[in-house]
Amino acid sequence: MKLDTNQVQYVAAVTGVVPVPETTITHDHLRTHFGEDTFYLDSEGAYVWEPADDSEGSAPKLEAFQIASWANKERTQLLKEEPKLKGVQVQMN
Repeated sequence: MKLDTNQVQYVAAVTGVVPVPETTITHDHLRTHFGEDTFYLDSEGAYVWEPADDSEGSAPKLEAFQIASWANKERTQLLKEEPKLKGVQVQMN
């Protein structure tokens, strides 16, 4: 899911994480392999935020899904994997 500016700012305020800038070659490579999205990197790999299934009827929630893991210790290459929950949710307001 491509986050809008308000969602990016809210996720950053709550979690302290910021997305890969869209003006970088890293973002271009991620978009080529994973499609149009707002991408984040951490010590485990690449992830995206998606709407939580349980957010119907309440304020919407976003949850983080890991989509790739680092292939080496130097963190220079990612291996695509089935999306898996990272266990982090953000309640939008």
